[in-house]
Amino acid sequence: MARKKGLRPLVKDPLALLSAEWFAQEFGADVVVIVRHPAAFVSSLVRLQWSHPFDDFLRQDRLLEERLSSFAAEINEFAHRPREIIEQGILLWRILYSVVGGYADAHPEWTFVRHEDVSATPEHVFAAL
Repeated sequence: MARKKGLRPLVKDPLALLSAEWFAQEFGADVVVIVRHPAAFVSSLVRLQWSHPFDDFLRQDRLLEERLSSFAAEINEFAHRPREIIEQGILLWRILYSVVGGYADAHPEWTFVRHEDVSATPEHVFAAL
């Protein structure tokens, strides 16, 4: 029913970013990556008291090998010795945005926008999309 109305699903999840290529390949998704400032990203995690289970990354061999290999030692350390949310957020932002950098190089057809721009002029940004 939603598809007949021209509605499209939206996945808004920072970790879904790691599956963006899969979404694009499997479903023909139009990928829009919203880039958050690191301080804003970490501040949200702290405000919401969201910690990240880094051991989840350790159980995903392919992800570690293909995307996160340069962070493997830090991920292992954070998985075995829990850290404060601020420290977790810093590492998580570095991980996610290293992936974003790779996507930007590999997928010029994708759209990359800054969260600040979307927040400042949402009508303009969404009309352009």
